[in-house]
Amino acid sequence: LMKYQNKRGGRIVLQAIAAPTLQEWGTLHDALQAALDLEKQVNKSLLDLHVTASKNTDAHLTNMLEEDFLEEQVESIEKLGN
Repeated sequence: LMKYQNKRGGRIVLQAIAAPTLQEWGTLHDALQAALDLEKQVNKSLLDLHVTASKNTDAHLTNMLEEDFLEEQVESIEKLGN
């Protein structure tokens, strides 16, 4: 996304990313559940960005999000959910 933003003339502002509150998991199931939850959060953020791009009639961004990010997120969520 940073390359895309630079390509479109945007300004990137990096912010600190907090570490997850839980950094050790008792079981494999717990670790997979945490991974699934994280994938769902990322997917929601991408969908929110997609809505914003759609509202601003930015077809190029909506297409890029769908092809480069959202499809992969759905696949990851499906794999982790099974």
